[in-house]
Amino acid sequence: MNVILIVVGSVLLAVGVFRSIAERKREAQNVVRFEKPSQKPFVYNIDMDSLNHAGDAPKDESPFPEPEPTQKEKPEPADISPDNPQAQVETGKVEETTGPKQKGNLFEGHVADILKANGIRLKQWNQGTTSPEGAFAENELNPDFFVSQKSDRGQLDYWIECKYRASLHREGFRLKDYQLSRYESIQRSSKRKIIVALGVGGAPDSPEKFYLIPLDTLSRFKRVGHKFLPHYIIENPRQNLRNHMHDWFYNDVFKKKNYNK
Repeated sequence: MNVILIVVGSVLLAVGVFRSIAERKREAQNVVRFEKPSQKPFVYNIDMDSLNHAGDAPKDESPFPEPEPTQKEKPEPADISPDNPQAQVETGKVEETTGPKQKGNLFEGHVADILKANGIRLKQWNQGTTSPEGAFAENELNPDFFVSQKSDRGQLDYWIECKYRASLHREGFRLKDYQLSRYESIQRSSKRKIIVALGVGGAPDSPEKFYLIPLDTLSRFKRVGHKFLPHYIIENPRQNLRNHMHDWFYNDVFKKKNYNK
């Protein structure tokens, strides 16, 4: 009887041991399966020295320095030097976006100031004003200025047509055919000479060169070439235009001692 009990107890003990071993294997498999991630874990590269001394860092500073933000490049300031063709009017230049009408008005204002500086009366100023639908006064077809100049030799009344060119073509200066025809007609009907005030280079309100060309010259030769332009240039017109008209134009252009008689 005792032998039977011993055998049964040994069998039960063996079964319990095998069950315990099987459960441990099952747990070990679960642990291994759990510890195998589907993706490689991200590893933080931590400076242990910085971590060890983190308590020594000031309150406002982090033991892990952040990368400095990238500075955006600042745009370079606009070039408004006089050599820049797009500089402002204050520098003596006019922006390239200025249209022909605006440039013409600026040059007319420059010529008007020259006339005033020389004591020449400005009797008419035709500024080419038109309505949105194209209506205009007939006198707008006349040259820009009608002026009067007095001297000891008498009085001169004449027209001035203003023309500005940033540069001249190879052939020099000329008027368009319809302009030349219209001005010739006005000169005949009014019996007053027409002088073309020509500004070249620089800006409309401060050209590098200033010329006075009789309409008779353009009627005869159709143009004034570069070779002959120096004959019509006026140096320092604010001071010399009046004397130029009196000494040279009085005889060579108007061809009378007193043109109005």
